[in-house]
Amino acid sequence: MRRIKFLFNKIKKTSKRKNQSTISSAIHDDFSNVKKQAIFSEQFTPVLQDEEKISYYKKHYNFMDYHIKFFNELTSRIDFRGKTVLEIGGSNTPMDLAFSEMGVSKWVCIDKPWKTNLESQHNHYSKISLYKFKDIALDKALQESDYFIYDEFAEYMPSDFYGKFDICVSNCCFEHVNNLPLLLNKIYYSLKDGGVLYTRFAPIWSAPNGNHVRINDKALSFSLWHAKDYPRELHHAHLFKGYKGIYDYLEKNYGDDVAQKHTYTVKNGSSLNKLMYEDYLFLMHNSLFSNKSVTPAWIYNIDDKTMQLLIAMYPGYHKFDASGMIIQAKK
Repeated sequence: MRRIKFLFNKIKKTSKRKNQSTISSAIHDDFSNVKKQAIFSEQFTPVLQDEEKISYYKKHYNFMDYHIKFFNELTSRIDFRGKTVLEIGGSNTPMDLAFSEMGVSKWVCIDKPWKTNLESQHNHYSKISLYKFKDIALDKALQESDYFIYDEFAEYMPSDFYGKFDICVSNCCFEHVNNLPLLLNKIYYSLKDGGVLYTRFAPIWSAPNGNHVRINDKALSFSLWHAKDYPRELHHAHLFKGYKGIYDYLEKNYGDDVAQKHTYTVKNGSSLNKLMYEDYLFLMHNSLFSNKSVTPAWIYNIDDKTMQLLIAMYPGYHKFDASGMIIQAKK
């Protein structure tokens, strides 16, 4: 009898392992309609190759390196000449870049501009109309201006946007969208047949710096503003460290004042949807787009011990080394 019980238990354990393996495989691999390689190849000349131009946009529009890289990627892969463009987030794309350099016909942005940007980039925003969806219909706005901003959340764009755009672009915004499935549907419907989506964004919640913390506390001489300042001991801290662990680290290395003031901030990213890499894959897998790709960006070197710990803590997830991603899709 004991022998029979032993065999029965062994069969149950083996079966359970097989089921777990099958489930894990399904979670990881059931994205066959999402390509791993970019669907748009580099075939055009990037617009910001000249050092003088780069310096100009950095000086006058507070462009950072990731802005330069984004627009060079965009324009090397997609022909913008004569196109009607929908931008999600951002709202600081210079008019001369959009029209003179990229050659677009119309540029419409949906964003909630930061007050600090409105103030620091007054020369840009003062030339552009800011609307609410209820203020003016899209068709009328397009008749009156070639560049304008809707001060709204993009996932709530009305149906008069449907079928109006050749291209949708977004730079470092998708990680902040609360209802991304709804936004993806709205983008799909806003595009004309053959229209394309291109976005790159970071950091995402599964990344080493996925809490999106940007601390520059001059009063405490404490900075986590740039990636190079972010200590390795705090990589993935929002995922596997408790408040005490973060507090102890900050107190030991930066003092009690920093620990008291910033422990909660390090643990909780601000205004994030907290989606992991595989979550974005799944959402694109279920999206309406027929031709789509997701490729990782800004890869970190994660040691094996940390990677295995994260995989064990978060079943079904395994891509913890990508800070962000590039999503490309075609309607």
